[in-house]
Amino acid sequence: MSGEWPADAEALAAAARFIDECSSPVVVASHNDADGLSGAVIVLRALAARGIAAEPMPSRRGEHVHRDPMRGRIAALAPRALIVVDMGTRPGSILPGVPTLIVDHHDATGGVPPDALIVNGYDREPVASSSVLAYLVCRQVPGLERSAWLGAFGAVADLGSAAPFASLLGIEARGTAWSKAVSLVNAARRAPEDDALTALRVLEEASGVQEIAGVRTPGADRLQAYSAAVQGEVSRCARVAPRMLGEAALIRVSSAAQVHPLVAARWSRRLAPAVVIAANDGFLSGRVNFAMRSSSDVNLLAWLRDLPFTPSADAEYANGHPRATGGSLSRDEFERFVQVLRERAAKH
Repeated sequence: MSGEWPADAEALAAAARFIDECSSPVVVASHNDADGLSGAVIVLRALAARGIAAEPMPSRRGEHVHRDPMRGRIAALAPRALIVVDMGTRPGSILPGVPTLIVDHHDATGGVPPDALIVNGYDREPVASSSVLAYLVCRQVPGLERSAWLGAFGAVADLGSAAPFASLLGIEARGTAWSKAVSLVNAARRAPEDDALTALRVLEEASGVQEIAGVRTPGADRLQAYSAAVQGEVSRCARVAPRMLGEAALIRVSSAAQVHPLVAARWSRRLAPAVVIAANDGFLSGRVNFAMRSSSDVNLLAWLRDLPFTPSADAEYANGHPRATGGSLSRDEFERFVQVLRERAAKH
C-alpha cells in the first residue's frame, strides 16, 4: 500500500475544496455503471446542498469524456466546472480552460489530464470504488451522511459484498437486496435501450437498496423490465461454445445488449483457470466489444498489454481493472487480435 488509504489525504481535501468553490453550472459526467452512477449522485447531492446547479451526464454506449461526442455534449452546456466520476483517465485535457475534478479508481499508468485535479486510489490496497472515494470527498457536506449507502452500493457493484469499506462508511452491505438492486441498476446500461439516466434517477430518488430491490422507487419497474430482457440474452449467448486458444477461451456472440461481461464471468467459473474473452459483434455498429474475466489470479490488464498487439488510436483496449477488462475494436482489428491469440497459442 502506498501512502494514506484509500486515497491521498491532500488530494481528498483539495477535491472537497474544489466542490465547495464551484459555481453554477457544473456538469457531473460519469460512467454508466452502478459505481459511476452512485458516485455521481453523491456529488450531485453535495453540489445541491451548496446551492450549485449541476447537470448529470452518464456516458452513452461507446462514449468517453476524452472523445467526441461526449466531450461535445459537455461543452454545449458551457459548464464553469466539470466533475468526472469513474471514467478512467487519458493523457490530454478534457475541456481546456474548464476546471476539472476526476474521481476514479482505475489504472492511470496510461496518462492523466495535466490540468485536472485527480483523486485516485488505484495504487492502494484494497482499491476503493469510485463511489467510496466520492463519498469521502463530499462527506463533510451537512446531511450527506444519509448518502453513505450509495458509497457502499458502488463498492458492492464493482467489488462484491465482501468489499471491506464498512469502517469508512458505517454500512454493512450484505444481503440479497444489495445484489438485486445492483443488478437492476446495471441492467439500464446493459439493455439495448442504453438508459443509464433512468438508473441515475432511481438512485437519486431512493433512500436505500430495499426500495430499489423492492421496485418501490419511481422508475425501478423500468429497470426490472430491462433486467428481464438482459437475463434472457445472457442465457441465450452463454450457450455458445467457447473456442480454446491456448490459455484463452474465446466466446463470440451477437447481441444488442451488453451481455459480454456477464457471459465472460459465467464461463470463467466453468473454464478456470483459463482467461475468458467474450466478444460481442452486435453491441456497437462496425465494432467488436469484448470483456475478459478469469477465475485465476492472473492480472488481465498485464496479460493484454503483454500481447504483441498494438491497438489503433480509436480503439478502447486494456482499460479497467486487473480482474475485469476488455476493449472495443473495429471488426478488422479484432480479427487481427484473434490472430495474435492463435499465434501465441501455437508457440505455447
